[in-house]
Amino acid sequence: MEKDITGREPVSFLKLALALANDYDSIYVIDPDDDSYVEYSTSGSKEDLSVRSSGSDFFEELRYNCREQVYPEDQEEFLRVFKKQTVLDSLKDGKSFSVNYRLVINGEPKYYYLKAIRGSDKSIVIGVQNVDVQRRRELAVLEQSRTYSEIAQSLASLFEVRL
Repeated sequence: MEKDITGREPVSFLKLALALANDYDSIYVIDPDDDSYVEYSTSGSKEDLSVRSSGSDFFEELRYNCREQVYPEDQEEFLRVFKKQTVLDSLKDGKSFSVNYRLVINGEPKYYYLKAIRGSDKSIVIGVQNVDVQRRRELAVLEQSRTYSEIAQSLASLFEVRL
């Protein structure tokens, strides 16, 4: 097999795509002409993606599924920003579209991150990633920082009063 400039065997696009796909719970490929889609998931092995579902109108089904699956406090904002035209406008010039939101999983809100890119065939490729652990860590750090700031402000005001 031919080697690249580093002396290693070249990595195929498929191997790269599968490696990246393992970070996502679901990957959707949407035809922007008719909005038909296929949802893929990693099968657990790093060798394959399997079809989880498919449909004829991604953005129509999105509105229905949002009411069923997205955390109620996030639904309005999710539907406001995640519209077909907004996504297409964001994907112009090789840019991406992303949104953070919560899904209700087993009755509990879990944080998710969705990123859309333009596929090489002009399709829309969407990756959905569970970021609950990372987001909860970030929120805990923010809360701790806020608490320390409030304590520092209280101590500073006490110090000013005594002078």
